[in-house]
Amino acid sequence: METPFLGGTYVSKSRDLVYNRAVNIYPELVETKEGKAVGAMYGCDGLKQLATTFAGQPVRGLYFASNGVLYGVVGHFVFSCDQFFRVTYLGGGSSQLLTNSGSVNFADNGQQLLIIDGLNGWCLNFSTQVFTNVLPGNISGIPLTLTYQDGFALVGFAGGNKFYQSNLNDFTAWNGLAFSSADSTPTKITAMFDVNREVWIFKSDRTEVWDNIGASPFAFQRVPGVQIQQGCVAQFSIARIDNTIVWLGLDEQGQGVVYRSQGYNAVRISTHSIERVISGMANITDAIGYVYQKVGHIFYMLTFPTGNMTFCYDAVTKLWHERALFAPNSTVSFTGISPLNAGFNRHISISYAFAYNTHVVGSYTGFLYSFSEDSYTDYDLGGGKVPRKWLRTWRALPPNKEVFTPMRFNSLQIDCQTGISIPDGTSPQFILRWSDDGGFTWSSEVFADGDQPGFVGTRVLFQRLGATKRGKGTDRIFELSQVDSVPVAIIGADLDAEML
Repeated sequence: METPFLGGTYVSKSRDLVYNRAVNIYPELVETKEGKAVGAMYGCDGLKQLATTFAGQPVRGLYFASNGVLYGVVGHFVFSCDQFFRVTYLGGGSSQLLTNSGSVNFADNGQQLLIIDGLNGWCLNFSTQVFTNVLPGNISGIPLTLTYQDGFALVGFAGGNKFYQSNLNDFTAWNGLAFSSADSTPTKITAMFDVNREVWIFKSDRTEVWDNIGASPFAFQRVPGVQIQQGCVAQFSIARIDNTIVWLGLDEQGQGVVYRSQGYNAVRISTHSIERVISGMANITDAIGYVYQKVGHIFYMLTFPTGNMTFCYDAVTKLWHERALFAPNSTVSFTGISPLNAGFNRHISISYAFAYNTHVVGSYTGFLYSFSEDSYTDYDLGGGKVPRKWLRTWRALPPNKEVFTPMRFNSLQIDCQTGISIPDGTSPQFILRWSDDGGFTWSSEVFADGDQPGFVGTRVLFQRLGATKRGKGTDRIFELSQVDSVPVAIIGADLDAEML
């Protein structure tokens, strides 16, 4: 029988209902519906190292500016990066921020780059390369969040609901009277984001929408009658998918739901499975989100530094999977659920920009990498190349098929691509475990050869897989994984089983 291998990550409150994980592997559907199967599971993008900045310091932000240059912040330092990914520290390294941690905001107006680091605002003049501290300046408060529209920078200040506007096309000039308040509720501003020439002002319990009406001295006005009933709990979780916004939400009824805008409505896109994990984390305000598009898939990467997890939402299939750095000595697993298997930490990236036709990510340890379909490895915290492990767990029997009689599992055959792009001298193997009690305890690992160089169409077969026991659990969960640095393309799995 065909066993339901295809899918994303979803672990229910009761694992007897559903226990599916997809780590470093994601589903792709056949859009014409003319394939051998509905779809396949492919390995997530690996990493290629581009540059080293300050090892051990977080790459707090990346931004590809309108002047065609990639800029970034690592620790205290602001840097630029050319098309060959040669790093230059602005001012010969003298351009030091007063903070060295936490994500940063960027905006540019064609002549200047503005950086908000959660304490100050810094402006770089593209032509003179002069780097100056411009905020708070004559404005009282701590600049917290930034967006840009129509030649104006808009900056929200910490601890309140005021936000200020720069002079037109000049980030160095700020009029203390050019401000307004997002005061539909008294709660403070969390973040601001520009989409469709509207400024969304996220607060801790609501979201307001403002647009440019050309008034003076402050050009913006709240859109009448519009208030989104959900706010934002993590300012750097906000990202754009096409002409919509995604973010990690908060309102007067709770937090930890991921929303996507639909008009002026917030539509839930997270699942109970993801939300249950988030609810078990000690801190979610540090969540970091970014979006990248690869071969038609639109991936929203959402990392929880404190929770040590990265979830990824595919806006095309509307399914979630996990991204992870394989660290064999790690004891962290699916946070919020009892330990399943050791070896996974959050994805190493915390910042992103698409620059020079490259998906560039910055790590929390000072390196720049690119996402690459033809890279099958990751990098550890010290910049060393490591295997990229993938893992898939799924229920052996099709949905709605309940079997209360013990079963013998004779064989499991994996329908997958083999023999393509396999390095000579390697002997890749697939690893299988199974659980008959909802994923609480697991069998020993068994191995099957596959992927030998040039051996296209090799059958990957596991045999003599035991039986469920009378009076015990009668449902089985399989876990398939691989640690070898090879391409991953799995079309499905076929199970030979019989009732006892």
